[in-house]
Amino acid sequence: MGKDYQYRHKVLIVSDDLLAAAVVLKEMSGIIYVEMIAWEDFKTTDLKRFDIPVFDVDFTEPDNITRLQQIQNGNKNRHRTICSVDRKNRKVVAQANALGIRYNVKKPLDSQHLINVVVSICEKDTNKGCCEKSGDDLDLQVCQKRASEACFAIADLLDRFIVSVRKGDALPMEEVYSSSIQIIEAVENSDMDVWLKAVRAHSSFTYRHVMIVTGYATAFASKYSLSQKEKERLTIGALLHDIGKVKIPQKILDKPGQLTDDEYQKVRRHAEEGARILQRDLSISPEVVMIARSHHEMLDGSGYPDGLKGAEIPDIVRIMTVIDIFSALVEARSYKKSMSPPEAFNILLEMHDKLDQDIVRAFQPIALDREADILVQKINGTAA
Repeated sequence: MGKDYQYRHKVLIVSDDLLAAAVVLKEMSGIIYVEMIAWEDFKTTDLKRFDIPVFDVDFTEPDNITRLQQIQNGNKNRHRTICSVDRKNRKVVAQANALGIRYNVKKPLDSQHLINVVVSICEKDTNKGCCEKSGDDLDLQVCQKRASEACFAIADLLDRFIVSVRKGDALPMEEVYSSSIQIIEAVENSDMDVWLKAVRAHSSFTYRHVMIVTGYATAFASKYSLSQKEKERLTIGALLHDIGKVKIPQKILDKPGQLTDDEYQKVRRHAEEGARILQRDLSISPEVVMIARSHHEMLDGSGYPDGLKGAEIPDIVRIMTVIDIFSALVEARSYKKSMSPPEAFNILLEMHDKLDQDIVRAFQPIALDREADILVQKINGTAA
């Protein structure tokens, strides 16, 4: 290539606006190897030499969408594909999501935004697999560092999400998607105790709950070899399952004593509020919205907000319900003591008419991991 680059990946920008793409090309060329080709001249075989394809085309044209779908079907780097989209056009955003495109950037192309996304992909690939469970101290330190970074990313993401909701701004879904990948990689390459040790560094009960639920959900998805898309949906669902609580007064959420009937009804509304918030962004999958709305539904119809029964509750929601209940039971709050994981798991077994017991049994090796058990107790201050 004639020069050294900060990253080994090669980027191809395919654009129907070569003047705009040329500006971006110039900005990126000092950081990473990048080439550009016109959309009309592009052939699928052009992808063979590149690691990260960037498609800057008009998503309002049906022919372009059809062509890109065909390209994605044969693209070995489709999990790294980036597309530029008009964020204000919800139909376009939804179309990109339907094509399984994980990374979206602003349209017209913004050099710094694209660079940030490309660098993020490069660094994820560089770190991937660096902390396999080999018992090596250095590997363990790397795992712990990645888990800690992922937990801090969750806290930062929730802060941003809350601000966006309260201001009525666009939801920061790009950060949600990138954080989900970061979380999956951190959890997959280590044990649950490493994740829980990272959670322990955070003082917020609300954030801890989301972190614990997300860790268990991602561990479940990884253990049972769910597809990458299913892992991401479950992880994102866990991240956002309680987002409706931003509409509930904090004094009610943190109340140390028993809630009044009126307060309890307000808390119950967080499920509907969460779904309402997420439905604002058409890039969010229906499964994630369903998790937010229905994770308190029970198989016998005794849950809320819709009193769903049996087959009306999808598997992904059933998984989240089991994990959410377990996580709530093992956590200490201002108004309750924590249970040990074995005690909490027995509660799940006792809820045989309310919870999917096949999922409960599948969750058992994750819930009752001995090292994780000790860490849960440490998180709650009940172990030395």
